Amino acid sequence: MKWFNQLLRVSRAQSKTERSLQLPIYGRAPYPVLIRKKEGNYVALHMQPDHFSKKVRFERAQSATLKGLGFNPEEGSQRGNATCLFCGAIASIDYIKEQGRKKQISYQMMAIVTTKEGGRGKVYLAETDIQHYIPNSKEIESKIDQLCIQMHLTTPEEPLPVRGTLGFRIQAYGMLKWKDLFTPRQLLALLTFTAEVHYAHTAMLEEGIQAERATAITTYLAFMVDRLADFNSSLCRWVSAGDFVASTYGRQALPMIWDFAEINPFGNGSGNIRDSLNRSSEAIENCIFNTNNTSSVIRTSATDLPFERASMDAVITDPPYYDNVPYKVMWTLSGRNVCSHNLFYVDILAKCLHKR
Repeated sequence: MKWFNQLLRVSRAQSKTERSLQLPIYGRAPYPVLIRKKEGNYVALHMQPDHFSKKVRFERAQSATLKGLGFNPEEGSQRGNATCLFCGAIASIDYIKEQGRKKQISYQMMAIVTTKEGGRGKVYLAETDIQHYIPNSKEIESKIDQLCIQMHLTTPEEPLPVRGTLGFRIQAYGMLKWKDLFTPRQLLALLTFTAEVHYAHTAMLEEGIQAERATAITTYLAFMVDRLADFNSSLCRWVSAGDFVASTYGRQALPMIWDFAEINPFGNGSGNIRDSLNRSSEAIENCIFNTNNTSSVIRTSATDLPFERASMDAVITDPPYYDNVPYKVMWTLSGRNVCSHNLFYVDILAKCLHKR
């Protein structure tokens, strides 16, 4: 369909840039990073203090053995405390959190993992080789503003659950809104696909597809965007043992991640947009096991079900329960941006997130 091809389109300028960059790795703290962990081929980033600029530089080191690197790339903080490379002073975890709340914690691009021409093998570029690839944040933020105005979208400005909510630890570092989980480039990518889902809905109606069917397909496409968000946040780890990006929700929590990887949504690595679409489609297909039987889906309160007493043989439940684990909501918290109805955005959910 014409609208589907439009859904996966990108501008020529963005396409050339994104396809040449397989995967950037960023760091929020001056720790060494192990990029590749495979017997016979270890690649890591070694820190070098630049006393002139007062910044840390990262240099690539490669060896057939871990010991041959000459330093321990898996050495990080000690119980959350960090040591300054310039003066040797120890910054306590409380001080680091305080600086985060003052918006003094930023991040820098440390390396880029690229795929060799032909698609086999990878090349690991350190900071000194990637300066001209570092994105212009102000230009990206300007594009976000233009897109939001043009398509009547909003960035996820909703506040995160209050500090102390089960599984949420990033608020202590100054990340207080859902928007704070994403880099500007990640936000632009997610909003662009959200806008294209809107376009797909309009295009389907123009092609004569029934309104209810178009709404259902739009909802399925929203699943695709939601999964992309799971692999496209600043809390995604780089897995050195397998050369891939882990999703945001490795478990039912949002802990602080000091070095994170940013996927190429148009590449062939884990979490790319086509992979998200395929996996969403597979999940939907697996749900359709018998088209001869119909099911009834009801959204209502668990304390006031519209069924007669003793009319069921069994009740099967599945966590999360009530407001105990609001981790299930990330990009779909702003689901009104993607879907044309409120089927998946329940008022009580927003209340639950602020209850504590």
